[in-house]
Amino acid sequence: CTGQHSGTLVSWEGIDNAADPWLLFSANQTFTFGLEQHWAFDEGSGSSVSGGQGSTGTRSGALWSTSTAPTGGSNPYALAFDGVNDYVSIPDSSNVDFAHDHDFTVAAWIKPHATQVDLDNGDNDVIEKWSGSGGYPFVIRYKNQTSPDNGKIQVARYDGSHSSGILSSVPLNDGQYHHVTFMKNGS
Repeated sequence: CTGQHSGTLVSWEGIDNAADPWLLFSANQTFTFGLEQHWAFDEGSGSSVSGGQGSTGTRSGALWSTSTAPTGGSNPYALAFDGVNDYVSIPDSSNVDFAHDHDFTVAAWIKPHATQVDLDNGDNDVIEKWSGSGGYPFVIRYKNQTSPDNGKIQVARYDGSHSSGILSSVPLNDGQYHHVTFMKNGS
């Protein structure tokens, strides 16, 4: 398990191999494209967040903000995380338990703080989906200042015995918003 990310997450969603301005989850099982989950974080208040498809998540600690949201979009809100104990808990859904042969896309707009608070590991979770079998269909992690890859994004998969991952070539610790996309296409 990795530490919590500090920074701002605008939204996240899931979709089948497509690009969307916010956060995406998708699975391409039959060569049809479809949105599985879309978490816009556009509520602006309260502890519930809606992901469409009948899913409701719970905000814990993360603060609603309009001063940190990127401009130009229709959603003026963002969630700011302190990097210690803030998170959004989203109900488990088999629609995003991507098997090794599923093609999918997971994406988010993020604005990580250059200096992370939780330094127990060399990386901090941005988005993480765990399976009930001890693996994870996908994770997006931010490499913190204790890592030689400080500021870079790592995406990975782990099925309980085999893992694969990619590390970004450019650090994102510049105080700007970045659209981070993890796309798995092919074997």
